[in-house]
Amino acid sequence: MEVDKNGGEGGHGTEDDQLLEEITFNRCFYIYGGPEHLEIRDFEYNSESQESQKQELGKLTEDQESLRNSLLNWCYTSYREVFTSWMHFCAVCLFAESILRYGFPPSFLVIKFCISSKDKLEK
Repeated sequence: MEVDKNGGEGGHGTEDDQLLEEITFNRCFYIYGGPEHLEIRDFEYNSESQESQKQELGKLTEDQESLRNSLLNWCYTSYREVFTSWMHFCAVCLFAESILRYGFPPSFLVIKFCISSKDKLEK
């Protein structure tokens, strides 16, 4: 990509595009400290370091997958306990609000609905 000295990209784009590119370019230099803080380094290809980085990336991917699986298993096993605790909390809140509304001693009727499964209904 060649950039003119005037700030355009070889005559392509509108003024809005050029303004956006200029703002992005200036922001990039503002964040990273400008051209005086840029350091040019020589690059040497090293196949051993590339292989070690690939192995490390593979190990990290495996670790991430194992942690994800253990977290999912934990969520599946603790869902029942969390749901039961939440229902208990809702019942306690309902009881406290009814005491505040209707007074003490409680003068309301508590009803529990138990829904049977289809197998029990057919028998």
